Amino acid sequence: MINSKEDIQNFVQSKGNVSLMKKMLDDGIITDINIIFDNGLSTNTALMFETIYGTIEGMKFLLTRKADPNIQDKNGLTALHKIVNLGEIDAKAKAKQFAKLRLLLDYGADKNIKTNKGSTVLELAKCSTCCNECIKVIKTYKPHSKNKKTLRKKDKQKIKIKHRKNNTKRKI
Repeated sequence: MINSKEDIQNFVQSKGNVSLMKKMLDDGIITDINIIFDNGLSTNTALMFETIYGTIEGMKFLLTRKADPNIQDKNGLTALHKIVNLGEIDAKAKAKQFAKLRLLLDYGADKNIKTNKGSTVLELAKCSTCCNECIKVIKTYKPHSKNKKTLRKKDKQKIKIKHRKNNTKRKI
């Protein structure tokens, strides 16, 4: 049976097991990467679960396979809401939280989506023990396109060329 409750649970709760997720998708056991698993207490997509309990590698796999970072659970939470709501306290966990947050934003997570209670990601981050770096990124993050990235690289090259010319003039 395709997309049985057990298969959906195994897929969603794979915790960084990229080979299992890949096999289930490639074999057609899971036909929708954004499928939601409801265990009665909470609802999660594979990306949401991976964001909370899994690895950055697992998140990248799902995002490159077109997992939608803006899907909301039954409470209106997205993967971005869930990562800031964790409230990790030790330095290693905060670094991981920051990396996951940046990854979600880089793949199009919308920081302005509101939960069913009307909270944005920034409001949740301020109320939790979310790292200060995360709050700063949420406040200042602006989506970018591939074209802007290309322009940035070209601008950097121009700056290097100008810098070299200036250094050459100084030496003479």
